[in-house]
Amino acid sequence: MCPGGGNVTRTEPWEEQKPYLTKGFEKAGELFEGGMPSYYSGDTVADFSSAGTAAQSGIQNYVTGPRALSQQTAAESSLKNMLSGDVNAAKFDPVMDAMTRSVMGKLTSDMLPQVQENITTYIPGGGSRGDIVTANTTTSAIQKLADEVSKNRYSAYQDAQQLQAQGGQLYPSIMGAPIQAYGSLGDVGEQQRQLSQAEIDASMDQYEYDSMSNRYNLQDYMANISGEYGGTTRAPSLIQSLIGGII
Repeated sequence: MCPGGGNVTRTEPWEEQKPYLTKGFEKAGELFEGGMPSYYSGDTVADFSSAGTAAQSGIQNYVTGPRALSQQTAAESSLKNMLSGDVNAAKFDPVMDAMTRSVMGKLTSDMLPQVQENITTYIPGGGSRGDIVTANTTTSAIQKLADEVSKNRYSAYQDAQQLQAQGGQLYPSIMGAPIQAYGSLGDVGEQQRQLSQAEIDASMDQYEYDSMSNRYNLQDYMANISGEYGGTTRAPSLIQSLIGGII
């Protein structure tokens, strides 16, 4: 009997269930006494691959090294010259010298001999008239040479200015080309690192499965034998049943 009336009934697990429950509880106690498995002892984060390290070193060495500095200095110098309108005319001197030699050679080897021949033919005995013709021919050739030199110098000046402007536009892409190449190498390195990380993750999963398999196995075991192990039930008293019927 219990306070308030009614009967208390206690039930036990059925006999076939008891040895399995006992075995399960004993195994759970052993696992509890043994504590949790140790944490995974291997590397948990993949290191950079050789390609990734090479890309990082290459970018760092390039950006901080003399190669990039040389390009920056040359680009800044070219930009300053373009903004100031300054062009190194001495760069054109070899071309102009070659043109001068060509014109003067034609004058002395072709034009003047032809003038002398005409003077001899048409002005017998020469005289001042022949000297005047010779001087005029020479002056005209030299003036044409000077005009051609000036025209070519101005054309070369314009070309140089245009090339400097084009060089300024190309500078960023030229400067960044090595970094892009190293970046592509770094992408390969990152793919390799991700593969290594996936292998580490798989190893950790395998370790977790191996170290926890007995616990998972016990959970499945206990789930399969679970059921009504026993318990306590209380039947209502007559008075409680009457009151409950009235309510």
